[in-house]
Amino acid sequence: MGAVLSVKKLFLALGAALLAVLAVPFGYFYVWPFLQPDGFLGPCGFEVMQESVSPDGTLKAAAVEVNCGATTDYASWAVLTRADRAFDFKKDRIAAIPGREMRVGWEGRKLVVFWYAERPPTVREGRPAAQVEYRPL
Repeated sequence: MGAVLSVKKLFLALGAALLAVLAVPFGYFYVWPFLQPDGFLGPCGFEVMQESVSPDGTLKAAAVEVNCGATTDYASWAVLTRADRAFDFKKDRIAAIPGREMRVGWEGRKLVVFWYAERPPTVREGRPAAQVEYRPL
């Protein structure tokens, strides 16, 4: 019985070490809400911080704050969809950054995503219905 318990403790320790090793280089607090929009222990919260409709009225974009609970930091997403539809945050996401500093605006038909973070946003390629430019704040 003691040997079985020791093996379980060994696997638990190895799993924790592996998670720690993977979390550091990939930025656990940054990547986790981006890759896991349903969160670890439950659904994430999404709050539209700013919304902007394109000048021609066909598209709308928003800066969204993502909160997946106490085990992760806040993230910000830029989302883009047709103006006549509600946002589907998971499907309409075009970019993500750690933290709460993201804004969106339009220059003609081009969407400009303004961001402030330690690193550039993670961008989902091939999704936008408009040309998108990313600029640091």
